[in-house]
Amino acid sequence: MIGRWRAELRDAALEAEFRREQLEANADWVGRDAVVGALVYSSFGITDVFALGWTATALGLVALRLGFLGFVLWVRASVRRGPSLLLDAPVAVGVQALALAIMLVVTTARSAEAATNHLSFTLLMLALFVIVPDRLVRVAATTTLAIVGYVLVGLAVYDMDASERATHVMTLVGFGAVGVMAAGQHHRVRREEFLVLREQRRTNALLVDEVERREALESELQWLADHDPLTGVPNRRALLRLAEQAASAARASASHMGVLVIDADHFKDVNDRFGHGIGDLALQRIASVCQSALRLGDAIGRTGGEEFVVVLPATDLDQSKAMAVRLRDAVAATDPRDGVPALSISVGVATFDPRHDMLEDVVQRADRAMYAAKGAGRGTVECAVDCPSES
Repeated sequence: MIGRWRAELRDAALEAEFRREQLEANADWVGRDAVVGALVYSSFGITDVFALGWTATALGLVALRLGFLGFVLWVRASVRRGPSLLLDAPVAVGVQALALAIMLVVTTARSAEAATNHLSFTLLMLALFVIVPDRLVRVAATTTLAIVGYVLVGLAVYDMDASERATHVMTLVGFGAVGVMAAGQHHRVRREEFLVLREQRRTNALLVDEVERREALESELQWLADHDPLTGVPNRRALLRLAEQAASAARASASHMGVLVIDADHFKDVNDRFGHGIGDLALQRIASVCQSALRLGDAIGRTGGEEFVVVLPATDLDQSKAMAVRLRDAVAATDPRDGVPALSISVGVATFDPRHDMLEDVVQRADRAMYAAKGAGRGTVECAVDCPSES
Protein backbone atom coordinates (compact mmCIF):
# COMPACT_ATOMS: atom_id res chain seq x y z
CA MET A 1 0.00 0.00 0.00
CA ILE A 2 2.84 2.44 0.86
CA GLY A 3 5.90 2.79 -1.39
CA ARG A 4 9.20 1.95 0.25
CA TRP A 5 11.23 4.78 -1.24
CA ARG A 6 8.65 7.50 -1.89
CA ALA A 7 6.77 6.86 1.38
CA GLU A 8 3.53 7.57 -0.50
CA LEU A 9 0.46 5.45 -1.11
CA ARG A 10 0.84 3.46 -4.32
CA ASP A 11 -2.79 4.10 -5.23
CA ALA A 12 -2.74 7.59 -6.75
CA ALA A 13 -6.41 8.26 -5.92
CA LEU A 14 -5.86 7.16 -2.32
CA GLU A 15 -2.76 9.36 -2.04
CA ALA A 16 -4.75 12.32 -3.36
CA GLU A 17 -7.47 11.60 -0.78
CA PHE A 18 -4.86 11.50 1.98
CA ARG A 19 -3.40 14.85 0.93
CA ARG A 20 -6.83 16.48 0.75
CA GLU A 21 -7.72 15.18 4.19
CA GLN A 22 -4.45 16.40 5.71
CA LEU A 23 -4.50 19.70 3.84
CA GLU A 24 -5.98 22.03 6.45
CA ALA A 25 -4.04 20.48 9.34
CA ASN A 26 -0.81 20.67 7.34
CA ALA A 27 -1.51 24.25 6.30
CA ASP A 28 -1.97 25.21 9.93
CA TRP A 29 1.12 23.64 11.44
CA VAL A 30 3.39 24.26 8.45
CA GLY A 31 2.42 27.92 8.33
CA ARG A 32 2.94 28.31 12.06
CA ASP A 33 6.32 26.56 12.03
CA ALA A 34 7.45 28.48 8.95
CA VAL A 35 6.69 31.80 10.66
CA VAL A 36 8.54 30.72 13.83
CA GLY A 37 11.49 29.57 11.72
CA ALA A 38 11.51 32.83 9.75
CA LEU A 39 11.46 34.84 12.98
CA VAL A 40 14.46 32.91 14.28
CA TYR A 41 16.14 33.22 10.89
CA SER A 42 15.65 37.00 10.78
CA SER A 43 16.77 37.42 14.39
CA PHE A 44 20.20 36.13 13.35
CA GLY A 45 20.61 39.51 11.71
CA ILE A 46 21.92 40.60 15.11
CA THR A 47 24.86 38.26 14.67
CA ASP A 48 25.49 39.78 11.22
CA VAL A 49 25.88 43.21 12.83
CA PHE A 50 28.10 41.83 15.60
CA ALA A 51 30.29 40.00 13.10
CA LEU A 52 30.55 42.73 10.42
CA GLY A 53 29.71 45.89 12.34
CA TRP A 54 27.38 48.58 11.04
CA THR A 55 28.54 48.10 7.52
CA ALA A 56 26.57 48.13 4.30
CA THR A 57 27.11 44.37 4.02
CA ALA A 58 25.71 43.69 7.49
CA LEU A 59 22.71 45.96 6.90
CA GLY A 60 22.13 44.26 3.56
CA LEU A 61 22.07 40.86 5.25
CA VAL A 62 19.63 42.15 7.87
CA ALA A 63 17.40 43.52 5.09
CA LEU A 64 17.50 40.14 3.31
CA ARG A 65 16.51 38.32 6.48
CA LEU A 66 13.66 40.72 7.20
CA GLY A 67 12.55 40.44 3.58
CA PHE A 68 12.43 36.68 3.96
CA LEU A 69 10.31 37.06 7.10
CA GLY A 70 7.91 39.32 5.23
CA PHE A 71 7.69 36.83 2.36
CA VAL A 72 6.92 33.96 4.75
CA LEU A 73 4.22 36.02 6.49
CA TRP A 74 2.64 36.75 3.11
CA VAL A 75 2.74 33.07 2.16
CA ARG A 76 1.25 32.17 5.55
CA ALA A 77 -1.66 34.56 5.02
CA SER A 78 -2.22 33.23 1.49
CA VAL A 79 -2.23 29.61 2.66
CA ARG A 80 -4.73 30.42 5.41
CA ARG A 81 -7.07 31.88 2.79
CA GLY A 82 -6.55 28.92 0.46
CA PRO A 83 -4.94 25.83 2.01
CA SER A 84 -4.71 24.22 -1.44
CA LEU A 85 -1.72 26.50 -2.12
CA LEU A 86 0.23 24.13 0.09
CA LEU A 87 -0.07 21.52 -2.64
CA ASP A 88 1.48 23.82 -5.22
CA ALA A 89 5.17 23.06 -5.64
CA PRO A 90 6.16 26.65 -6.56
CA VAL A 91 4.98 27.97 -3.18
CA ALA A 92 7.00 25.53 -1.08
CA VAL A 93 9.98 25.62 -3.43
CA GLY A 94 9.90 29.43 -3.44
CA VAL A 95 10.14 29.63 0.35
CA GLN A 96 12.91 27.06 0.47
CA ALA A 97 14.88 28.55 -2.44
CA LEU A 98 14.75 32.03 -0.96
CA ALA A 99 15.93 30.78 2.44
CA LEU A 100 18.80 28.83 0.85
CA ALA A 101 19.80 31.75 -1.36
CA ILE A 102 20.01 34.05 1.64
CA MET A 103 22.00 31.41 3.50
CA LEU A 104 24.52 31.22 0.65
CA VAL A 105 24.80 35.02 0.62
CA VAL A 106 25.40 35.00 4.37
CA THR A 107 28.00 32.27 3.92
CA THR A 108 29.82 34.36 1.33
CA ALA A 109 29.64 37.55 3.40
CA ARG A 110 30.75 35.84 6.62
CA SER A 111 33.25 33.42 5.16
CA ALA A 112 35.51 33.65 8.19
CA GLU A 113 32.89 31.99 10.40
CA ALA A 114 32.72 28.54 8.88
CA ALA A 115 31.61 26.80 12.10
CA THR A 116 28.81 29.30 12.70
CA ASN A 117 27.64 29.08 9.09
CA HIS A 118 27.81 25.33 9.23
CA LEU A 119 25.58 25.24 12.32
CA SER A 120 23.13 27.72 10.76
CA PHE A 121 22.91 25.68 7.59
CA THR A 122 22.26 22.51 9.61
CA LEU A 123 19.37 24.24 11.37
CA LEU A 124 18.04 25.40 8.00
CA MET A 125 18.03 21.84 6.71
CA LEU A 126 16.13 20.78 9.82
CA ALA A 127 13.51 23.41 8.98
CA LEU A 128 13.17 21.96 5.49
CA PHE A 129 12.02 18.65 6.94
CA VAL A 130 9.39 20.50 8.96
CA ILE A 131 7.90 22.81 6.31
CA VAL A 132 7.66 20.24 3.49
CA PRO A 133 4.81 18.02 4.70
CA ASP A 134 4.29 14.49 3.41
CA ARG A 135 6.55 14.85 0.36
CA LEU A 136 9.62 12.71 0.93
CA VAL A 137 10.92 12.95 -2.65
CA ARG A 138 10.65 16.72 -2.63
CA VAL A 139 12.34 17.15 0.73
CA ALA A 140 15.08 14.70 -0.23
CA ALA A 141 15.75 16.51 -3.52
CA THR A 142 15.68 19.93 -1.84
CA THR A 143 18.06 18.77 0.89
CA THR A 144 20.45 17.27 -1.67
CA LEU A 145 20.52 20.44 -3.76
CA ALA A 146 21.00 22.56 -0.64
CA ILE A 147 23.97 20.48 0.51
CA VAL A 148 25.54 20.57 -2.95
CA GLY A 149 25.08 24.33 -3.21
CA TYR A 150 26.42 24.97 0.27
CA VAL A 151 29.43 22.71 -0.27
CA LEU A 152 30.29 24.42 -3.57
CA VAL A 153 30.08 27.86 -2.01
CA GLY A 154 32.02 26.65 1.00
CA LEU A 155 34.80 25.30 -1.22
CA ALA A 156 35.09 28.72 -2.81
CA VAL A 157 35.02 30.91 0.31
CA TYR A 158 36.22 28.86 3.29
CA ASP A 159 39.88 28.66 4.18
CA MET A 160 40.02 25.01 5.33
CA ASP A 161 42.29 22.08 4.85
CA ALA A 162 41.12 18.86 3.24
CA SER A 163 40.35 17.19 6.58
CA GLU A 164 38.12 20.02 7.76
CA ARG A 165 36.29 20.17 4.42
CA ALA A 166 35.72 16.41 4.49
CA THR A 167 34.40 16.62 8.05
CA HIS A 168 31.95 19.39 7.11
CA VAL A 169 30.75 17.54 4.02
CA MET A 170 30.32 14.21 5.82
CA THR A 171 28.48 15.90 8.66
CA LEU A 172 26.05 17.56 6.27
CA VAL A 173 25.51 14.38 4.24
CA GLY A 174 25.01 12.31 7.38
CA PHE A 175 22.59 14.84 8.84
CA GLY A 176 20.69 14.99 5.58
CA ALA A 177 20.48 11.19 5.32
CA VAL A 178 19.23 10.83 8.86
CA GLY A 179 16.72 13.62 8.26
CA VAL A 180 15.40 11.98 5.09
CA MET A 181 15.08 8.62 6.85
CA ALA A 182 13.23 10.20 9.79
CA ALA A 183 10.96 12.16 7.45
CA GLY A 184 10.24 9.01 5.44
CA GLN A 185 9.31 7.11 8.57
CA HIS A 186 7.09 9.98 9.71
CA HIS A 187 5.36 10.13 6.33
CA ARG A 188 4.74 6.39 6.34
CA VAL A 189 3.31 6.48 9.87
CA ARG A 190 0.92 9.27 8.92
CA ARG A 191 -0.33 7.31 5.93
CA GLU A 192 -0.70 4.14 8.00
CA GLU A 193 -2.79 6.12 10.49
CA PHE A 194 -4.84 7.47 7.60
CA LEU A 195 -5.48 3.95 6.28
CA VAL A 196 -6.48 2.68 9.73
CA LEU A 197 -8.81 5.66 10.28
CA ARG A 198 -10.26 5.24 6.79
CA GLU A 199 -10.97 1.56 7.45
CA GLN A 200 -12.55 2.45 10.80
CA ARG A 201 -14.81 4.97 9.07
CA ARG A 202 -15.78 2.39 6.45
CA THR A 203 -16.51 -0.17 9.17
CA ASN A 204 -18.52 2.37 11.16
CA ALA A 205 -20.49 3.30 8.04
CA LEU A 206 -21.24 -0.38 7.43
CA LEU A 207 -22.32 -0.77 11.05
CA VAL A 208 -24.59 2.27 10.80
CA ASP A 209 -26.09 0.90 7.58
CA GLU A 210 -26.60 -2.50 9.23
CA VAL A 211 -28.24 -0.92 12.28
CA GLU A 212 -30.53 1.16 10.07
CA ARG A 213 -31.36 -1.91 7.98
CA ARG A 214 -32.16 -3.94 11.08
CA GLU A 215 -34.28 -1.13 12.52
CA ALA A 216 -36.16 -0.85 9.23
CA LEU A 217 -36.65 -4.62 9.16
CA GLU A 218 -37.79 -4.63 12.78
CA SER A 219 -40.23 -1.82 12.03
CA GLU A 220 -41.50 -3.70 8.98
CA LEU A 221 -41.91 -6.91 10.97
CA GLN A 222 -43.73 -5.01 13.70
CA TRP A 223 -46.03 -3.48 11.09
CA LEU A 224 -46.65 -6.86 9.49
CA ALA A 225 -47.42 -8.34 12.91
CA ASP A 226 -50.29 -5.88 13.35
CA HIS A 227 -51.49 -5.22 9.80
CA ASP A 228 -52.95 -7.07 6.87
CA PRO A 229 -50.25 -6.90 4.17
CA LEU A 230 -52.81 -6.72 1.32
CA THR A 231 -55.08 -3.89 2.50
CA GLY A 232 -52.84 -2.17 5.06
CA VAL A 233 -55.55 -2.14 7.75
CA PRO A 234 -55.06 -3.88 11.13
CA ASN A 235 -55.24 -7.67 11.08
CA ARG A 236 -57.56 -9.77 13.24
CA ARG A 237 -55.22 -9.87 16.24
CA ALA A 238 -54.54 -6.13 16.22
CA LEU A 239 -58.23 -5.27 15.70
CA LEU A 240 -59.31 -7.46 18.62
CA ARG A 241 -56.73 -5.69 20.77
CA LEU A 242 -58.19 -2.33 19.73
CA ALA A 243 -61.69 -3.65 20.37
CA GLU A 244 -60.73 -4.79 23.89
CA GLN A 245 -59.34 -1.32 24.62
CA ALA A 246 -62.55 0.29 23.36
CA ALA A 247 -64.64 -2.16 25.41
CA SER A 248 -62.64 -1.30 28.54
CA ALA A 249 -63.25 2.41 27.89
CA ALA A 250 -66.97 1.66 27.40
CA ARG A 251 -67.11 -0.14 30.74
CA ALA A 252 -65.35 2.75 32.47
CA SER A 253 -67.71 5.33 31.00
CA ALA A 254 -70.85 3.14 30.95
CA SER A 255 -71.30 3.88 27.25
CA HIS A 256 -72.11 1.69 24.25
CA MET A 257 -69.77 0.59 21.47
CA GLY A 258 -70.78 -0.34 17.95
CA VAL A 259 -69.43 -3.35 16.07
CA LEU A 260 -69.91 -3.83 12.32
CA VAL A 261 -69.10 -6.97 10.36
CA ILE A 262 -68.65 -6.29 6.64
CA ASP A 263 -68.50 -8.82 3.83
CA ALA A 264 -67.81 -8.12 0.17
CA ASP A 265 -70.72 -9.28 -1.97
CA HIS A 266 -70.18 -11.83 -4.74
CA PHE A 267 -66.45 -11.82 -4.08
CA LYS A 268 -66.01 -15.39 -5.38
CA ASP A 269 -67.58 -14.35 -8.67
CA VAL A 270 -65.14 -11.41 -8.90
CA ASN A 271 -62.19 -13.78 -8.44
CA ASP A 272 -63.60 -16.31 -10.90
CA ARG A 273 -64.47 -13.78 -13.61
CA PHE A 274 -61.64 -11.27 -13.31
CA GLY A 275 -58.86 -13.16 -11.52
CA HIS A 276 -57.36 -12.99 -8.06
CA GLY A 277 -55.36 -9.87 -8.93
CA ILE A 278 -58.56 -7.91 -9.49
CA GLY A 279 -60.01 -9.54 -6.38
CA ASP A 280 -57.09 -8.18 -4.36
CA LEU A 281 -57.66 -4.70 -5.82
CA ALA A 282 -61.33 -4.97 -4.89
CA LEU A 283 -60.47 -5.74 -1.25
CA GLN A 284 -57.98 -2.89 -1.17
CA ARG A 285 -60.61 -0.51 -2.53
CA ILE A 286 -63.24 -1.58 -0.01
CA ALA A 287 -60.76 -1.16 2.87
CA SER A 288 -59.65 2.25 1.60
CA VAL A 289 -63.17 3.58 1.03
CA CYS A 290 -64.39 2.40 4.42
CA GLN A 291 -61.35 3.74 6.23
CA SER A 292 -61.86 7.15 4.61
CA ALA A 293 -65.52 7.21 5.66
CA LEU A 294 -64.90 6.36 9.32
CA ARG A 295 -64.55 8.91 12.09
CA LEU A 296 -61.41 9.71 14.03
CA GLY A 297 -61.06 7.00 16.67
CA ASP A 298 -62.98 4.35 14.73
CA ALA A 299 -61.04 1.28 13.61
CA ILE A 300 -61.40 -1.19 10.76
CA GLY A 301 -59.53 -4.46 10.36
CA ARG A 302 -59.51 -7.39 7.99
CA THR A 303 -60.42 -10.55 9.89
CA GLY A 304 -60.12 -13.01 7.04
CA GLY A 305 -60.93 -13.52 3.35
CA GLU A 306 -63.33 -10.79 2.22
CA GLU A 307 -64.54 -10.00 5.76
CA PHE A 308 -63.83 -6.84 7.74
CA VAL A 309 -64.78 -5.76 11.25
CA VAL A 310 -65.32 -2.15 12.32
CA VAL A 311 -65.16 -0.95 15.94
CA LEU A 312 -67.07 2.25 16.78
CA PRO A 313 -66.21 3.56 20.28
CA ALA A 314 -68.89 5.50 22.21
CA THR A 315 -71.52 4.74 19.58
CA ASP A 316 -75.11 3.54 20.23
CA LEU A 317 -77.24 1.37 17.99
CA ASP A 318 -78.75 4.14 15.88
CA GLN A 319 -75.36 5.76 15.30
CA SER A 320 -73.86 2.37 14.46
CA LYS A 321 -76.64 1.69 11.99
CA ALA A 322 -76.10 5.10 10.39
CA MET A 323 -72.38 4.43 10.03
CA ALA A 324 -73.07 1.02 8.46
CA VAL A 325 -75.36 2.65 5.88
CA ARG A 326 -72.70 5.30 5.24
CA LEU A 327 -70.07 2.67 4.54
CA ARG A 328 -72.37 0.63 2.33
CA ASP A 329 -73.30 3.69 0.28
CA ALA A 330 -69.65 4.84 0.00
CA VAL A 331 -68.61 1.46 -1.44
CA ALA A 332 -71.58 1.34 -3.79
CA ALA A 333 -70.76 4.83 -5.08
CA THR A 334 -67.21 3.87 -6.03
CA ASP A 335 -66.69 4.09 -9.78
CA PRO A 336 -65.42 0.92 -11.49
CA ARG A 337 -61.82 1.43 -12.64
CA ASP A 338 -58.53 -0.40 -13.15
CA GLY A 339 -60.50 -3.50 -14.09
CA VAL A 340 -62.35 -3.60 -10.76
CA PRO A 341 -66.13 -3.93 -11.30
CA ALA A 342 -68.83 -2.19 -9.29
CA LEU A 343 -68.72 -3.35 -5.68
CA SER A 344 -71.18 -3.76 -2.83
CA ILE A 345 -71.01 -4.89 0.77
CA SER A 346 -73.37 -6.45 3.28
CA VAL A 347 -73.10 -5.15 6.84
CA GLY A 348 -74.19 -6.64 10.16
CA VAL A 349 -74.62 -4.30 13.12
CA ALA A 350 -74.44 -5.01 16.85
CA THR A 351 -73.75 -2.93 19.94
CA PHE A 352 -71.74 -3.69 23.03
CA ASP A 353 -73.57 -3.11 26.33
CA PRO A 354 -70.94 -2.83 29.08
CA ARG A 355 -73.41 -3.99 31.75
CA HIS A 356 -73.70 -7.57 30.56
CA ASP A 357 -72.06 -8.11 27.14
CA MET A 358 -68.88 -9.95 26.30
CA LEU A 359 -66.93 -8.67 23.32
CA GLU A 360 -66.89 -12.06 21.59
CA ASP A 361 -70.68 -12.30 21.86
CA VAL A 362 -71.15 -8.90 20.24
CA VAL A 363 -68.89 -9.83 17.31
CA GLN A 364 -70.83 -13.08 16.83
CA ARG A 365 -74.17 -11.22 16.86
CA ALA A 366 -72.84 -8.75 14.26
CA ASP A 367 -71.57 -11.68 12.17
CA ARG A 368 -75.00 -13.34 12.22
CA ALA A 369 -76.59 -10.04 11.27
CA MET A 370 -74.19 -9.80 8.30
CA TYR A 371 -75.33 -13.20 7.06
CA ALA A 372 -78.89 -12.03 7.47
CA ALA A 373 -78.05 -9.01 5.31
CA LYS A 374 -76.69 -11.32 2.61
CA GLY A 375 -79.83 -13.41 2.83
CA ALA A 376 -81.89 -10.27 2.40
CA GLY A 377 -80.41 -9.68 -1.03
CA ARG A 378 -76.87 -8.35 -0.42
CA GLY A 379 -75.89 -4.68 -0.38
CA THR A 380 -78.00 -4.30 2.74
CA VAL A 381 -77.58 -3.51 6.43
CA GLU A 382 -79.05 -5.68 9.19
CA CYS A 383 -79.02 -5.22 12.95
CA ALA A 384 -78.51 -7.97 15.51
CA VAL A 385 -81.33 -6.55 17.66
CA ASP A 386 -84.86 -5.45 16.92
CA CYS A 387 -84.22 -2.45 14.69
CA PRO A 388 -85.55 -1.57 11.25
CA SER A 389 -83.37 -3.04 8.46
CA GLU A 390 -81.99 -0.81 5.71
CA SER A 391 -82.04 -2.20 2.17
